Amino acid sequence: MDFLTENDIKHAALRFLKSHYKYRPRIGDSQARIDNITKSGIIADGLLTFQTDITNKFEATVEATSYAKAHEVKYKVRNSLLWWDAITFSFIITTLLCTFFYFRKTFNVGAEYIVHAVLFILVTLFFFTLLYRLLLRGITTYRQIYALEQFKLYDADEQWVAVGVDVFEHPDDKYLKELKRQCVLNGFGLMIVDKDLEIRQSITPSQFPMEGKKRKEAQFKALDEETDGASSDLSGRIRNYTESIATSLGWEKESRFRNDYTVQILILMICSTLMGLMLWSESRKTKEDVLNNNSYRNQMERKKAELEREGNFYLIDEGEVVGNDTTVAEYDLGELKFYDEEEVARWYDKHHQDSLYDALDGQSKQSGAEILDSLNKELEKDSFKAPPPPVTSTQPPKPRPKFDPICKDYVNWYGRRFILKDGVYKSRKTAEDRLSQINKASAMGGILRGGCFKESRPYYIVYVDVVYTNRDKAQTWLPYFNQLLKDKGYSSGELEMMTVTVKR
Repeated sequence: MDFLTENDIKHAALRFLKSHYKYRPRIGDSQARIDNITKSGIIADGLLTFQTDITNKFEATVEATSYAKAHEVKYKVRNSLLWWDAITFSFIITTLLCTFFYFRKTFNVGAEYIVHAVLFILVTLFFFTLLYRLLLRGITTYRQIYALEQFKLYDADEQWVAVGVDVFEHPDDKYLKELKRQCVLNGFGLMIVDKDLEIRQSITPSQFPMEGKKRKEAQFKALDEETDGASSDLSGRIRNYTESIATSLGWEKESRFRNDYTVQILILMICSTLMGLMLWSESRKTKEDVLNNNSYRNQMERKKAELEREGNFYLIDEGEVVGNDTTVAEYDLGELKFYDEEEVARWYDKHHQDSLYDALDGQSKQSGAEILDSLNKELEKDSFKAPPPPVTSTQPPKPRPKFDPICKDYVNWYGRRFILKDGVYKSRKTAEDRLSQINKASAMGGILRGGCFKESRPYYIVYVDVVYTNRDKAQTWLPYFNQLLKDKGYSSGELEMMTVTVKR
């Protein structure tokens, strides 16, 4: 099968452009040539120019593609850009999830689960990276067509892609559909050359070409002139020879179309910093042990098997008891040191001064008993009752609430208390017998007088463990003591959590 050559497509495209623009206003004749190149290495297979006025020039370029170079108009997936965007997307989503869980306190990571948190972050990053690639791999952004990417490197009034009819297998080829889609999006023209070198116009260029920071005005020269200028230099000949080999093998100059990943790198750094700070904050939390009732009960059972049962009497180490069989002598008042007269005179009035001096002046002549007797007589004279303090409040004192003397043990109980009720008994003797059974089951308990509490019958209430002030704590220990009594064979039925409030 004979395929159209690239030169045939170039000449056919230039003939079409001359006919297409023949009615455009111009000054002088138009110029058309093939194989043009700029100093930066951009190649235009066809170039048509003419002056529209004295200062302005119209320029149309053509990129011709034959069957031998079909890869220039068939898209390739930008895997590097796709990977960068996928990783960036996964970092953003993972950071948002970590921030949500961190501030909502959904999971308590703490120092002991840092490794688990890191594994969760890595798995999440891997999952969202693959999900992004799977869902967005087919969008136009990640489909690169070499011929169109080269158009984006320089500015021209109109840019055309000329393709041989034998480049694509059929009109519904996926590569041809993508080529048409991108030509429309970017404002490029598309022409298809038939076997008889006739042009079947497919898409007309946009009147307003695309804009971009990379699109600059290009100065094209004939490829022969550029080659002749470089042929004198050995390195230039080697470079041209190398590039011709690479072009023939389909190794295009992809370095021209490399993307700038500055934004992605900046986002990755911010997300990594935020997640690192959250992990560091969690690692500084102290390790907390959450009590497990089942494990605690098993631990106590093992501990009980190791310990010996206590006796019903106390053992005292007689060697440590300190004995005292001496008699304490009476204090000798003659050894007491009294204040001197000047200090006493400063603190007592005339009456006290005279009476106390008379008693103390002859201390050396009197015995200790006589001195004490004199002091007691003086104190009896001066004894008096202090008047009651004045009442500052005008409101009458509140009467004290009446309280049943029988319930005096509960006078300091305020608010609600919670007990694990085992049963209610009419006599205290029966209640004490039941309490002894509870003690045999390695549990403690107590007895409450029922008539001292609201909504309770005037009998004796037997409870297990202690009187709780916290309802949740009582609810937590209820199943443990239920099971303990059953295991020991001293259960009288299911324990019941009961709220008790003292009558006032």
